[in-house]
Amino acid sequence: MTDTEVEQRIIRIDENLKALLKEHESCRNQIHELDKTLAVEVDSGKYAHERITELKKDMIWTVSYLTTIATIIANTVAWALQNVLR
Repeated sequence: MTDTEVEQRIIRIDENLKALLKEHESCRNQIHELDKTLAVEVDSGKYAHERITELKKDMIWTVSYLTTIATIIANTVAWALQNVLR
């Protein structure tokens, strides 16, 4: 290789390194932005999980309450039918 070829190759290597450094900085910024977005989404997921847990508790209470009412009504109807049929 001649000195000119070596110089041209060094210049190309230098240009490639500069391009890689610029790309590296861009990737670092993207990762930082994605990290912030991920943190927000994780918090949102935790909040949604808490809401679902509360909704589940409310639904269980409602079903229990309605079951109790239905049982009382059924027992009242059964008692009334027994007393009417006697």
